[in-house]
Amino acid sequence: MRKLLLILTLLAAVSCVEDFVPDIKESDVRRVVVDAVLTTDTTAHCVRLSASAPYGTPSERIPVITGARVRLSDGTREIDLEEEQGTGCYYTPEDYAGEVGKTYTLTVDGEDEGEAFHFEASDTMPPAGVRGDDFDYYKMSDSLWCFAIWGQDLPGIISHYAADLRVNGEAHGYGKWISIDGYQMFDGNYLNGGEYFFYTAFDILGTGEETPPLKEGDVIELYTYSMSDFFYSYMTALMTESMAHMPLFSPQPANLPTNIRGGAAGVFALAHCFKMSLVIGNPNRTRMEMLADHGMLPPGF
Repeated sequence: MRKLLLILTLLAAVSCVEDFVPDIKESDVRRVVVDAVLTTDTTAHCVRLSASAPYGTPSERIPVITGARVRLSDGTREIDLEEEQGTGCYYTPEDYAGEVGKTYTLTVDGEDEGEAFHFEASDTMPPAGVRGDDFDYYKMSDSLWCFAIWGQDLPGIISHYAADLRVNGEAHGYGKWISIDGYQMFDGNYLNGGEYFFYTAFDILGTGEETPPLKEGDVIELYTYSMSDFFYSYMTALMTESMAHMPLFSPQPANLPTNIRGGAAGVFALAHCFKMSLVIGNPNRTRMEMLADHGMLPPGF
């Protein structure tokens, strides 16, 4: 009899389970979103203008803002950025590079759904907070290579870091921003002026693309960025809100911080950039071979 009651109780409990479909109320306020990062690298820097969209909207369906006037000033010279037709992307000239210590002001004027807007943002280019001394590699598995970085966190400069690993000019890893320590970004307070030796893994099967294995002659470039406190806070908040939220230990959803004045969302951020590069020799090189080349093996190996 007791077994029968237990079975009936379990059946009753199972029968009461219903799928929970949350009622997500979308905001009826449409906001312009500014996505702009200026670095000390000499390249065509992009300012992307888009509009907010309902949760879950595929990236290719997010509306972009075209026909705007986007200007960038360093206090002595102002330039108009050139629009790439139909993309919402506005570019500086290819020979443009930010300079340490200069304060840059971004000004955006345009219309969205018939409403005129005017936005401004300012930031100062930070100095290099980290020095890179050497950069090398070894193969971990059929699809995984590991890159080692030697250097020093420069004393007296408070900074945070992100890294962009490129293979033959193309970004790989976790999108543009990948890490030198296993996370997407790195808080410079952990180094606090000390020397460092880090690994970063490059998984060719984790890029979401058909990517061939590394081969002899491939050019690997590591761009390391020193970020301001605000830029680091913005990127970590963006990562937090983008990742899956599990119950109990997950933070409450929140709006991202912004330094755009005038009502827009997004960020105008500056970052110091330095680049290290190498050319793949033996793509099957082992970790022990790499350490031996740098005199890092203990005696007897």
